[in-house]
Amino acid sequence: MAGTGPAPGNAAVATAPEPVPVPVPVPVPVCTVCGRVESVRTVQHAAPATGVGAVAGGVLGGVLGNQIGHGGGRTAATVIGAVGGGYAGHTIEKRTRTETRYQVSVRMDDGRLRTVETRTAPPIGKPVTLQGQVLKPADGRV
Repeated sequence: MAGTGPAPGNAAVATAPEPVPVPVPVPVPVCTVCGRVESVRTVQHAAPATGVGAVAGGVLGGVLGNQIGHGGGRTAATVIGAVGGGYAGHTIEKRTRTETRYQVSVRMDDGRLRTVETRTAPPIGKPVTLQGQVLKPADGRV
Protein backbone atom coordinates (compact mmCIF):
# COMPACT_ATOMS: atom_id res chain seq x y z
CA MET A 1 0.00 0.00 0.00
CA ALA A 2 1.28 3.35 -0.82
CA GLY A 3 1.65 6.22 1.65
CA THR A 4 -1.30 8.30 2.58
CA GLY A 5 0.19 11.71 1.62
CA PRO A 6 0.55 13.20 -1.83
CA ALA A 7 3.17 11.88 -4.13
CA PRO A 8 6.47 13.72 -3.80
CA GLY A 9 6.18 15.44 -7.15
CA ASN A 10 2.57 16.47 -6.61
CA ALA A 11 2.82 18.45 -3.39
CA ALA A 12 -0.25 20.60 -2.64
CA VAL A 13 0.48 24.27 -3.22
CA ALA A 14 -1.39 26.77 -1.04
CA THR A 15 -2.66 29.69 -3.07
CA ALA A 16 -3.24 33.13 -1.57
CA PRO A 17 -6.72 34.55 -1.93
CA GLU A 18 -7.11 37.14 -4.66
CA PRO A 19 -6.88 40.72 -3.32
CA VAL A 20 -10.25 42.40 -2.98
CA PRO A 21 -10.20 45.87 -4.51
CA VAL A 22 -10.82 48.54 -1.87
CA PRO A 23 -13.15 51.26 -3.11
CA VAL A 24 -11.40 54.59 -3.26
CA PRO A 25 -13.59 57.33 -1.80
CA VAL A 26 -14.45 59.91 -4.41
CA PRO A 27 -13.91 63.40 -3.00
CA VAL A 28 -17.15 65.30 -2.71
CA PRO A 29 -16.78 68.71 -4.34
CA VAL A 30 -16.99 71.54 -1.80
CA CYS A 31 -19.28 74.43 -2.67
CA THR A 32 -17.04 77.50 -2.84
CA VAL A 33 -19.90 80.02 -2.53
CA CYS A 34 -21.82 78.24 0.28
CA GLY A 35 -21.51 78.94 3.97
CA ARG A 36 -23.26 79.79 7.24
CA VAL A 37 -23.62 83.12 9.00
CA GLU A 38 -21.14 83.11 11.88
CA SER A 39 -21.60 86.62 13.32
CA VAL A 40 -23.45 89.89 12.69
CA ARG A 41 -22.22 93.31 13.87
CA THR A 42 -24.14 96.60 13.61
CA VAL A 43 -22.25 99.44 11.90
CA GLN A 44 -23.37 103.09 11.66
CA HIS A 45 -22.43 105.09 8.56
CA ALA A 46 -22.98 108.80 8.09
CA ALA A 47 -25.24 109.38 5.12
CA PRO A 48 -24.05 112.03 2.69
CA ALA A 49 -24.94 115.54 3.87
CA THR A 50 -27.46 117.37 1.70
CA GLY A 51 -26.27 120.85 2.62
CA VAL A 52 -29.60 121.78 4.19
CA GLY A 53 -28.03 121.77 7.67
CA ALA A 54 -25.18 124.06 6.59
CA VAL A 55 -27.51 126.51 4.84
CA ALA A 56 -30.01 126.60 7.69
CA GLY A 57 -27.22 126.95 10.26
CA GLY A 58 -25.57 129.69 8.23
CA VAL A 59 -28.80 131.70 7.95
CA LEU A 60 -29.60 131.29 11.63
CA GLY A 61 -26.02 132.12 12.66
CA GLY A 62 -26.01 135.20 10.42
CA VAL A 63 -29.28 136.47 11.88
CA LEU A 64 -28.03 135.96 15.44
CA GLY A 65 -24.67 137.56 14.67
CA ASN A 66 -26.42 140.56 13.11
CA GLN A 67 -28.52 141.04 16.25
CA ILE A 68 -25.52 140.80 18.57
CA GLY A 69 -23.16 143.15 16.70
CA HIS A 70 -23.36 146.96 16.95
CA GLY A 71 -22.02 149.59 14.61
CA GLY A 72 -18.98 148.54 12.54
CA GLY A 73 -18.78 145.17 14.37
CA ARG A 74 -22.22 144.18 13.15
CA THR A 75 -20.87 143.03 9.75
CA ALA A 76 -18.08 141.00 11.37
CA ALA A 77 -20.52 139.43 13.85
CA THR A 78 -22.90 138.55 11.01
CA VAL A 79 -20.11 136.87 8.98
CA ILE A 80 -18.74 134.99 12.01
CA GLY A 81 -22.27 133.90 12.99
CA ALA A 82 -23.00 132.71 9.46
CA VAL A 83 -19.75 130.71 9.18
CA GLY A 84 -20.10 129.24 12.68
CA GLY A 85 -23.77 128.46 12.13
CA GLY A 86 -23.03 126.83 8.77
CA TYR A 87 -20.38 124.59 10.32
CA ALA A 88 -22.63 123.69 13.26
CA GLY A 89 -25.58 122.98 10.96
CA HIS A 90 -23.44 120.73 8.75
CA THR A 91 -22.11 118.81 11.77
CA ILE A 92 -25.60 118.34 13.22
CA GLU A 93 -26.92 117.13 9.88
CA LYS A 94 -24.12 114.55 9.57
CA ARG A 95 -24.86 113.19 13.04
CA THR A 96 -28.59 112.91 12.50
CA ARG A 97 -28.37 111.38 9.01
CA THR A 98 -26.87 108.00 9.85
CA GLU A 99 -27.49 104.71 8.11
CA THR A 100 -27.46 101.36 9.92
CA ARG A 101 -25.66 98.56 8.09
CA TYR A 102 -24.64 95.06 9.20
CA GLN A 103 -21.20 93.51 8.93
CA VAL A 104 -21.87 89.79 8.39
CA SER A 105 -19.15 87.15 8.82
CA VAL A 106 -19.75 83.94 6.88
CA ARG A 107 -17.86 80.67 7.47
CA MET A 108 -17.62 79.20 3.99
CA ASP A 109 -17.95 75.43 3.44
CA ASP A 110 -14.29 75.34 2.37
CA GLY A 111 -13.24 76.79 5.78
CA ARG A 112 -12.57 80.40 4.78
CA LEU A 113 -14.10 83.28 6.75
CA ARG A 114 -15.54 86.08 4.59
CA THR A 115 -17.11 89.34 5.68
CA VAL A 116 -19.65 91.41 3.76
CA GLU A 117 -21.75 94.47 4.61
CA THR A 118 -25.54 94.24 4.13
CA ARG A 119 -28.65 96.36 4.74
CA THR A 120 -30.42 93.57 6.66
CA ALA A 121 -29.18 91.28 9.43
CA PRO A 122 -29.51 87.55 8.67
CA PRO A 123 -29.85 85.17 11.65
CA ILE A 124 -26.69 83.51 12.93
CA GLY A 125 -26.37 79.96 11.61
CA LYS A 126 -28.44 80.64 8.46
CA PRO A 127 -27.15 78.84 5.35
CA VAL A 128 -26.24 81.40 2.70
CA THR A 129 -24.43 81.82 -0.59
CA LEU A 130 -21.87 84.57 -1.01
CA GLN A 131 -20.83 85.53 -4.54
CA GLY A 132 -18.60 88.59 -4.65
CA GLN A 133 -20.19 90.96 -2.15
CA VAL A 134 -23.75 89.62 -2.65
CA LEU A 135 -25.16 87.62 0.26
CA LYS A 136 -28.26 85.48 -0.46
CA PRO A 137 -30.14 82.84 1.56
CA ALA A 138 -29.16 79.37 0.39
CA ASP A 139 -32.83 78.30 0.33
CA GLY A 140 -33.74 81.19 -1.98
CA ARG A 141 -36.01 82.83 0.62
CA VAL A 142 -35.23 86.32 1.88
